[in-house]
Amino acid sequence: MAKADDGRIGTLIHAADLHLGAPIEGLSRYSDDEYLDDAAVSGLIDRASKAFEELVSKTIEKEADILVLAGDIYDGSENEFRIQDNFRNQMKKLVDAKVKVFIVHGNHDPQLKERKVLELPPGVDVFDFGKPKIKKVTLRDGETKIEVAGVSFETEKEEENLALRFCDLKPENPNLTVGILHTNVGGGDTHGNYAPCKKEDLENAPIGYWALGHVHKRTDPPEELPNGGYWAYSGNLQGRSVKPSECEPKGALEVPIKSGGFGKPSFFSCDTVRFNRVEVDATDLKTQDDVYEEVKEKVEESRLEENCPVLSRVEIKGRTEAHKDLMKSERYGNLIGDIRGKFSDDPLEQGSVLKIDLKTRPSVDIEEWRDSEFFVSALLECLEEFKKGEISLDDVEEELNSLSKNIVDKTLVSKNVEYVFDRAQRILIDEWDGRNG
Repeated sequence: MAKADDGRIGTLIHAADLHLGAPIEGLSRYSDDEYLDDAAVSGLIDRASKAFEELVSKTIEKEADILVLAGDIYDGSENEFRIQDNFRNQMKKLVDAKVKVFIVHGNHDPQLKERKVLELPPGVDVFDFGKPKIKKVTLRDGETKIEVAGVSFETEKEEENLALRFCDLKPENPNLTVGILHTNVGGGDTHGNYAPCKKEDLENAPIGYWALGHVHKRTDPPEELPNGGYWAYSGNLQGRSVKPSECEPKGALEVPIKSGGFGKPSFFSCDTVRFNRVEVDATDLKTQDDVYEEVKEKVEESRLEENCPVLSRVEIKGRTEAHKDLMKSERYGNLIGDIRGKFSDDPLEQGSVLKIDLKTRPSVDIEEWRDSEFFVSALLECLEEFKKGEISLDDVEEELNSLSKNIVDKTLVSKNVEYVFDRAQRILIDEWDGRNG
């Protein structure tokens, strides 16, 4: 493959959080699903396990000079021989293709003294814990040298700011030095706060590109350093559930190496099964079938540009005349089956709908209710006054009791509305009675 025509003299590939051996959380729970039977689930899990092989193939195809893996290669500190053996074999493919590999370990696979791993081929460097070390690399052109520095976790719960250890390094050319670190920049609470650091710590170190791991959501766009370089999370290699951080294309970053430093990283996908979230607005849709057709359209639309099976979590919301029928279908466990029936896809080829979040509401005219003479108008007015702080909780409780006693003309109120009103009254009063408890 020809080098990109962007002035680069070499190519760095940055990946992290492979979590080899980890279960695919979003699939394993569906093994008893009638639609996603054992064979389909097993096939999807097997396909998802190929993401690392996809990374290796694309790295070789791009004729990369360097591949860095920024921690959590394995999902645990002890791993099956089969998983380690496959990793070693993939490393050999890279070395044979003249790709130099640099690895650090993170909180899922720290450099514990008792940890036993298979010996990796020459040309694969694993940074130990302690003080970051610098290693020089000659690019494919045989002339240009860059430097790579990294440090691994010694324990599963690394509390020290490891980024500060890089500040004492003295590389020959900081702008052409790579720093590999598993860290939580900014102390965000979406991941364990291991090896926490600040953006300023990254900026103050003599590093031209920070290849970071730990956070599964990639940095998009990459953050620029004062010296013109970048720092970024590449994200994990394969999504594993329908959590928001897992619902995006997953893969690695391609970083151009130029004579004066590193160019802007660009993303390429490696995942072989994709998870996503689809929102469907059912407002103004009349029937269940209308809603199901809208779900089908939105799900299929979300798959259009993907080249792998897509597993979706669908949220249906909005006021619709179909609300009552949808709720009934959900109550009897038919909703997801009815929706899946709209698709003729093979889950192994196209994907499936994994979960439905039904958040529809009845199709009603609130303004009409407010203008009516029924008790609902008084209830809405009371709640509006409470939201504005014009009346107290005790006033609301008294109004609810009064409204309940004065529902005399049953012809003015449907049984369903009366039932809902009674339920709301009981819930609210129970809560309010215990508010000082």
